[in-house]
Amino acid sequence: MHRGLVGVVGPPVLCNVVGVAAAAVLLCLLLLKWPLATSTADAGRVLSHIAYQLRRRGLRVEETSDLAPIRLGSTVALRIHSRRSLAGSEISWQAYATPAGWGTLITLVVLVWGAPASLGAILYVFRKARKFAHDAVIPLV
Repeated sequence: MHRGLVGVVGPPVLCNVVGVAAAAVLLCLLLLKWPLATSTADAGRVLSHIAYQLRRRGLRVEETSDLAPIRLGSTVALRIHSRRSLAGSEISWQAYATPAGWGTLITLVVLVWGAPASLGAILYVFRKARKFAHDAVIPLV
């Protein structure tokens, strides 16, 4: 009689494996910086210009010397990074979450039965941030 993987290890153990996989996906997609564009202008000027243009569109943008976090909704945020390079500046982006978004993601990853849903939530945050970075930020560089 063949019981399959769920019959041998049980649903909680299988969901815990999914939780570990979700944590790995979370680390890879939401904590890495992804290249976006290069510019011949100074890194600080490019970041200031991007932040100014996005504020004009009504988005909440905070700005430091090399980072501009952009709130895209109640759970999703995007971080735009700039750094000097030989050609001028390199602009990269990082999918991020608001405090409410992080709370939701971490809770889903940690809960045994919420782990499968956390994969979808993580992919949603990453996809929304990526789409905004490519559709709205690249034209501003």
